[in-house]
Amino acid sequence: MAADALTARYEKLFDAFDADKDGTVESADFDRPVERITKMYGLPADDHRAQSVQIAYGTFSSHLMGPSGGGRLSKDQFVAALRALVADPARVGVVESLSEVMFDIVDRKRVNEVSQDDLQFLADAVWDIAPNVAWDAFEQLDTDSDGAIGRKEFVHGVHEFLTNPDAQAAGGGLVFGVR
Repeated sequence: MAADALTARYEKLFDAFDADKDGTVESADFDRPVERITKMYGLPADDHRAQSVQIAYGTFSSHLMGPSGGGRLSKDQFVAALRALVADPARVGVVESLSEVMFDIVDRKRVNEVSQDDLQFLADAVWDIAPNVAWDAFEQLDTDSDGAIGRKEFVHGVHEFLTNPDAQAAGGGLVFGVR
C-alpha cells in the first residue's frame, strides 16, 4: 500500500512537470517552474535566488533524466527515477538543496520563516492552487504549531512528501505545485 500512495504522488508530480502534456518529461519541462517562480517573485536573472533555483531545478532534472540529461521520460520512467533518487542516500542533497532554495524564495520577508501569507502566495500566484489547499499544507508543514514554518520544517516537509506515504505528508508537494 505504501508504494501505491507514493506512486500516486509521484504521478501527480510528473503531471505538474509535463508542461506540454505530451505524456513525457524532458529537461525543458523543468524550465517552466523556474520561469514561473522567478516571474511571480520578481527575481531578476542576476539575483542569487533566481540563479540558485535554476541550478537546483537543473540538478534535480539531471538526476532524474540521467547522466546525458537528454531524452524523455514516460510517467513510469519518471516514477522509477524519482523513487531511485529519493532512496539513494548519496543523492539526498539534491532534493534538500531544492528545498533550501525554495525556502529562501518563499520567505518573502527574509525572516527565516514562511508565514501563511507566504505559502498562500506560492500556492495562488505561482501554482494557481486554491486557498484551502495552501491552508492544509501550512498546517501540515507547521509541525510545532507556532504559526510559522521554519527552514527545518519546510525542508523536512518536502522530504516527507517524497518519502512518506502518509496523507499528512502531502503538504510539501506545494513546493512543486502539487495538490
